[in-house]
Amino acid sequence: MIVFSVDPSINSSGYAIFKDGEFVFSGRIRNNSGEDVEKRKSKIQTVIEFFLTKFDKDEERILIVEDQFVGRSIKSSKTIIEVKELCLTCARHFGFSVLPIHPKTWQTALFPGNARRKREELKKMAKILASKITGIMEERLTEDESDAICIGHWFLTKYQNT
Repeated sequence: MIVFSVDPSINSSGYAIFKDGEFVFSGRIRNNSGEDVEKRKSKIQTVIEFFLTKFDKDEERILIVEDQFVGRSIKSSKTIIEVKELCLTCARHFGFSVLPIHPKTWQTALFPGNARRKREELKKMAKILASKITGIMEERLTEDESDAICIGHWFLTKYQNT
């Protein structure tokens, strides 16, 4: 089974790839905030499609993408939703199953008692866990990449035990 997890954002999207329950690779798609939004979305689509085409069609494949909190800015919330939908559409096009997941769902499962924790603390906990999963030093992981790793790990933990 291939698990491709994504923490989407217009400026910095994290992603992680797992194969047969094992971590394979992670990274970040970084965009320049000064670039046109459509150009940034195109770059995200190119990278996502590159990875989606690398897997055998006979394997079970799923893309898990984090749903976003709707923030105060309608414009930025709309853009983030568009990036998430772009990821889902690409995955469906290449025959992946898709699963949008709310941040609190995976955070609550991996970090019990998180309802009282601040965003910064949850991000730090995600980096620590991502480092343990991957063997990559915390300092080398971005928040977006760490979240994507944790999302993939959450899925594997939840669905391999059922």
